[in-house]
Amino acid sequence: MLAKWPTQAEKDKYRTLNQTLLSSLIVLTIIKIIFAGIFFWHKTPWLTPLAAFPILNYLVIYWVVKGNGLGYPLVVLFFGKSIINLLEGDLGVTNGVIYLLALATAILAEFLRRRLFPNSTFFMNAKKDKDGNYIL
Repeated sequence: MLAKWPTQAEKDKYRTLNQTLLSSLIVLTIIKIIFAGIFFWHKTPWLTPLAAFPILNYLVIYWVVKGNGLGYPLVVLFFGKSIINLLEGDLGVTNGVIYLLALATAILAEFLRRRLFPNSTFFMNAKKDKDGNYIL
């Protein structure tokens, strides 16, 4: 359980990068709300208000703000699919910029996850040494 929370010294050391990640997440959430609103407006106009509720995005942003380690792997998983979209090609300029921003966000989240939680695996389990003891 302790592997999911960084020390105060680590939080202070990477505060600027964490704020950059948070800003990027907020921008991507706003873009998602706009595109979902446009999609709902064209398909079923009465569902358009639902576009403002990307609950998982809000949860991830909350976890990153609070410093919970579960937020960082989720950012990598959510925005890691941008690699596939970029490799497929045939993107417009707008989509390409959005996917590049999402990819940069995923890379930054993975960097921060490794720095803030050095004794944790990707899914926030505590690492063990060769004897099977937890690394604290």
